[in-house]
Amino acid sequence: MSKPLPDDLIQQVNELKGMGEQIDQLFVQWQEEDGSTPEETLEQMAHWVTQANHSIKQLVVTAEQIQVLRHPELISLKEDWTARFARLEHHMEASKQNIGDQLTNTTQRHRAADAYLKNQ
Repeated sequence: MSKPLPDDLIQQVNELKGMGEQIDQLFVQWQEEDGSTPEETLEQMAHWVTQANHSIKQLVVTAEQIQVLRHPELISLKEDWTARFARLEHHMEASKQNIGDQLTNTTQRHRAADAYLKNQ
């Protein structure tokens, strides 16, 4: 059995869980905004990701100092955040591909329209 986490570390873990919930809610909102301009959602998500990244670094430093980095609660938290970042990265890549495809289609339509108008 591992030793209990100190109260300040438990507080950091709980804060990170809350940030994760915020990001997950924004992620769902982002997915539902398919086709619209999700700048505000992306800005909020970027804020929480930046905040979480900073908090994760602080938590790791503290956990290393008191030698609890391998505590089951921290391992679980790491797995949650690793999965969350992977989901975000996958969705961002898919969105980037979708935007690229849309731009290609738009360019092709414009070229076709220009060619048609020149032949009139």
